Amino acid sequence: MTFTAGQKISTADLDTIGSVSFQFIGAIGTTHQAVGATADITGTSLTFTTQYANTKVGIWAVYDVDSTGVTSTFVGTCLVDGVVQAGEAHSTTLRVTCPSMWIATLTAAGSHTIKLQSAKSGGTDTMNTNQVHTKWHALVFGP
Repeated sequence: MTFTAGQKISTADLDTIGSVSFQFIGAIGTTHQAVGATADITGTSLTFTTQYANTKVGIWAVYDVDSTGVTSTFVGTCLVDGVVQAGEAHSTTLRVTCPSMWIATLTAAGSHTIKLQSAKSGGTDTMNTNQVHTKWHALVFGP
């Protein structure tokens, strides 16, 4: 069922909204060392299924970055179905909880995967993303 902005929703519509129109998903990463090249953050990959083409997904991510210095830049990215989303999370501090968010359109119905990646740009610092606080959540909207 498709709803129009501003449309009044009846009691009978509530089951439809909860069962096919919204999904709330997320994943928590393990402790991970950011290196020069982009790499997946273990634990942040999650595959889910949508029922409709052109489903929108809003993704909120937090990277808990711990660095041994300030000569390197942490770069956090998000992939949806293997495609890097526009916009990155950056940090050059010793310790920070670095947020970012993305909105993506899932053009086809079916299986989709979201995951976080990290990289280190320049410098000689060791940079890690820490478990528990490095995570993402998403709200998947229906058609």
